[in-house]
Amino acid sequence: MSYMNDPMGSFQQPPVPQAYATQSYEQYPQLSRTLRTEDGFKDNVRVTTTLDMIFGVILAIALFFLVINIIDTVSSLSKQNLPASDFLTMFFITYDQNGFNARLWAEVWLPIIAIPILVILLIISAVTRGSTLSKAAEQFSRGGFVSNLVSTGIRIQTGRNEYSTVCTLADPSVPLDWARSAAQQMSTATKSSGARDYLKALRHARLNSSWAKPASQVDQSVPAGLYLTYLSGNLHNAVRVAVPDASNSGRFRLYTLKKKTALS
Repeated sequence: MSYMNDPMGSFQQPPVPQAYATQSYEQYPQLSRTLRTEDGFKDNVRVTTTLDMIFGVILAIALFFLVINIIDTVSSLSKQNLPASDFLTMFFITYDQNGFNARLWAEVWLPIIAIPILVILLIISAVTRGSTLSKAAEQFSRGGFVSNLVSTGIRIQTGRNEYSTVCTLADPSVPLDWARSAAQQMSTATKSSGARDYLKALRHARLNSSWAKPASQVDQSVPAGLYLTYLSGNLHNAVRVAVPDASNSGRFRLYTLKKKTALS
């Protein structure tokens, strides 16, 4: 669905040198060839699953209560002039002068309960990660690409006190300069008389940092081969591996590269 017909006027594409007019504009050809093999994809692409996020949340909660309990225990030993040998006894206390204390119980037992849960999540994640990577690698070989993100400078509120930057990226059918030109013209459009409607169209596009959508779904004047996504962080090494959606929706699932990966 397109939200706006031609808010920027006709898209002003930069000139393409005649010598390169028919070739692929792969930004990282050597890396792309590597990623088209399953082993190459697995070695270089970072995949974060829902299980990974759940694992992180549980681990953070468990560590929080563990640290609080250690601090409380050390403080109690110090105040009562008790020897260090009483640390474990004090550590596992779940009551105070009024009897059972829910906070103390949480400090003691939540980290312990979390241990088997985290182990199970690690095992499941290890098993499913291989399958997820294999499927993503297969999809990448069917039209995936690697692209720099180009910031438009347009920031959209994505949560309470949270803002993301709208970015463009280009597939190998068009030069990266087109993505830069589109980013600049989109930025200009947000300062024009139709800025309010243009920003509304961007919000309705429901972009997110995990997916890239065809830019023409937001702005029909943008040619095929250009896509839009969000970036929550900074543009330092903002390179994304774009994997076509298996449902042929025209979207691309975006992944990041591991730090060790060389860009070439």
